[in-house]
Amino acid sequence: MRNHTPYRPPSPVGPHPPHVSGNPPLGADTGFPAWLVYGFLFSGFCVVTVLTNLDQLGQVIGADQFVATWPKGDRPAGPAPPALPPANPPVAPVAPPPAPVPQPPDQIYQHHNRAVVVIYTGNSQGSGALIRHGNTTLIITNDHVVDDNPVVRVETVQGLTYEGLVRGRDPDRDLAIVEITTPLNLPSLTVQVGDATIGQTVYALGNPIGLDRTLTQGIVSRIDPDNGDIQHSAAIAPGSSGSPLLNDQGRVIGVNKAVFTRFDDLAIATPAQDVVNLCDRVSPKPAAPTP
Repeated sequence: MRNHTPYRPPSPVGPHPPHVSGNPPLGADTGFPAWLVYGFLFSGFCVVTVLTNLDQLGQVIGADQFVATWPKGDRPAGPAPPALPPANPPVAPVAPPPAPVPQPPDQIYQHHNRAVVVIYTGNSQGSGALIRHGNTTLIITNDHVVDDNPVVRVETVQGLTYEGLVRGRDPDRDLAIVEITTPLNLPSLTVQVGDATIGQTVYALGNPIGLDRTLTQGIVSRIDPDNGDIQHSAAIAPGSSGSPLLNDQGRVIGVNKAVFTRFDDLAIATPAQDVVNLCDRVSPKPAAPTP
């Protein structure tokens, strides 16, 4: 028989690379230059490294405080990312309250004269002031006005007359507290503790020598360092005893109790702190809570 040799196609020019199954080796003729393949892999490695470091940096300094920055001239195009607000924003300073505005004398009289009352004991009379203490309306006056009377007669600016019960006395400070019962919501004054200062304007609002609800003006001339008595120059006279001494906001800073008739413009008032102390003693205390 005739030997037949199988036909083999001619080999291409040049050495034939060994056959390797799977992906071609790096640098093989894949259509991309080797430097481009290696560069792409190196870039990916750099990106992963940077992101990892940024994550660790954010954990160290706090993600809410981390804001990326770039050196001058290297900032990428486009608007800069908004800065995150601080964790504890600064607190705006609180403005002090405005200073109280002094009231002119006509307003002092118009707004507060209706809280002044006349107190009658026998054949004598004095003055008193309706004040609000807690939930109770009381009348403050002098101890020498009520004297030893347990009950006095009280007349308001409306001409209404009430029986007043003497609830408390302080002969040493020449103060007394009178209480009346009425369904009416009577006007009252506010007591201002510790407001007396030498040189400030004050007003006396009372009933001197039977002249009802008279307003006089003066200044604080002296404050006694021992008992706080207020010496002032607002004119008062017999019948003004127990009248309120007001500051320029119409608040009670004292209770008039004496005048030196041989000297002009020399009157004495008991300070408001003693008024509050006496009111605290006579006002009913709230009931203790039941356990």
